[in-house]
Amino acid sequence: MTVKELIVKTRCSLKNQGYQKHRIWDVNRTFKKFLDYCKDAEHTEFNEELIKDFYKNTFQVKEDKNSHCEEIWSAQRAIQMLKEVISTGNVIKKNYTFMNQLSTYYTSILDDYTEDCYTVQHLASVTVVAKCSAIKDFMITLENHKITDISKITIEEIEGYLLDITHRQAPSSIYANMGRLKGFIKYLVEKAIILPVILLKWPKIKPPAKNANLIEIFTPEVLKVLLASIDRANSCGKRLYAMTLLSLTTGMRGGEVCNIEFEDIDWRESSLMFTHEKSGKKSISKIQPAAGNAIVDYIVKGRPKSDKPFIFLQKDNSSSNFKKMENSNYSKQLSRQIELCGLKIDKLQSTGSHALRHAFASMLLRENTELPVISEILGHSNTSTTAGYTKIDIDHLRECALDITYLLDKKEDDYDW
Repeated sequence: MTVKELIVKTRCSLKNQGYQKHRIWDVNRTFKKFLDYCKDAEHTEFNEELIKDFYKNTFQVKEDKNSHCEEIWSAQRAIQMLKEVISTGNVIKKNYTFMNQLSTYYTSILDDYTEDCYTVQHLASVTVVAKCSAIKDFMITLENHKITDISKITIEEIEGYLLDITHRQAPSSIYANMGRLKGFIKYLVEKAIILPVILLKWPKIKPPAKNANLIEIFTPEVLKVLLASIDRANSCGKRLYAMTLLSLTTGMRGGEVCNIEFEDIDWRESSLMFTHEKSGKKSISKIQPAAGNAIVDYIVKGRPKSDKPFIFLQKDNSSSNFKKMENSNYSKQLSRQIELCGLKIDKLQSTGSHALRHAFASMLLRENTELPVISEILGHSNTSTTAGYTKIDIDHLRECALDITYLLDKKEDDYDW
């Protein structure tokens, strides 16, 4: 089937199945790019080689390359629809069911697994929530296929679910959620609910490529440009500046920065107490002068009047009130600021708040801090997790550490505390 014929057929299938206009419009963006790339779409045959060339030339990546770019994810979803039409004649209609509509049978199994995660495996709440979310999605798929006994599932159901999520989840999410699902299946095997043969045939999933450019985005040169470009004359700029410096000088996760309350800061001791999101452990971190002064500047001159206990606030779109700053919003503003200051960033580079945490870990390593100490500061329960933050050559670590101290020791004109 030629590319043009396939796209026409896919568009008709989307319309006939009642897909919303904004969804069809999003898919059509990719179809238009695909048609433009093919040039002679009336005679060009749709095949895997063509798809790979399209990804490589249009996005400078290969099809199986994991990416943090929403534009590429959108293209992958659209191409997957074309493949579905080739194999089945139609776009496979996804039947999404609300989480609270899970049957009593499956709810009972999930509740037992949740209790096991907490009481036997001693997992953090945030980890359990992520696991249960992925497993719920799988259970809903089983119910949609009229499978009412989980002991009857086979490897075909697992492979079918994997195909189902390939077009609606990012590559990194697919890898993580299939790992969570495998952990759940192991639990069922241990409970003798299903046979272990399903684990022997488990589909191999290519892990997302470790983004070697993750720390390169926050080199000393980039940090200087980024921090200098933030407009601190307005409240949003004051907030972003304070949060960025706090992340860079403490290694806190973005969500942990957003969760800071007034009572968490001891101004006399220049210290901050916070709870690690994943482990639930309490930590005390020293607040560096530049970060402390930026926080005070935001509180006094930028923070909206609110009785909320959180220091960093954002406007609640559903009302005229304010709510706690969300990490997703924090990361978006940080990424947007990088674009505004004209920095050339590769699409595969991470520019969110978590990249600051990696930069902080690298600076500690450059100062010859031992890995167990870095693990303790970052709140990791295992040093192997920390090792992933610091896998970079020593020369690059030196670059990350240069000229940062002037930011930490600099005192603002308005607040010298």
